[in-house]
Amino acid sequence: MRKSKRHSPEAEPDAPEQIPFAGSQMSVTSADRAVSGTPVEKSSVKVLLVDRFVPFHQCLRDVLTPETGFEVVATAEDSVQAFEKIAATNPDVVLVDAGLFRPDQHDLPELRRLNGVETARLVRARYPHLIVVLLATEDHEEYYRAAAGLHLGGFLPKRKIKDHLVPLLKELISKRAGGTTAD
Repeated sequence: MRKSKRHSPEAEPDAPEQIPFAGSQMSVTSADRAVSGTPVEKSSVKVLLVDRFVPFHQCLRDVLTPETGFEVVATAEDSVQAFEKIAATNPDVVLVDAGLFRPDQHDLPELRRLNGVETARLVRARYPHLIVVLLATEDHEEYYRAAAGLHLGGFLPKRKIKDHLVPLLKELISKRAGGTTAD
């Protein structure tokens, strides 16, 4: 019988929590290594960002700091990397750029050429316990409808992230903790 590890008063209180990456075939950026090699506070909510625009990754890390209760544990630039990193980091929240697209071929047919809305739909279907929020550069009504129709946590235009992302995520986490979903 396999025993689960539980923290007891005798356990080391300051032992860092390591975030493992499964499989050596997965590509992990140096930024992901830097984040994954550091302890994540138990109170921090783990966030995965799926966005093809790499400079935006740092912008989001600047907003979601441990002080806010959130930690960007990994980033992905396409849908294939998104599913690899979900499996590797077990995030609580996945933020997906609606404009996500990578046209090259992949081994998994269902992951070929997925845009952000399709990626968010598939994440939600495969991992219904995750909070998924759609992000986009433009504030289009179609993204709000897609988020509602797919029962995502919501949609947020990128220009509103600095002021609205942390409150939105805290509200969604609170709803989940209270036994209700953000659906």
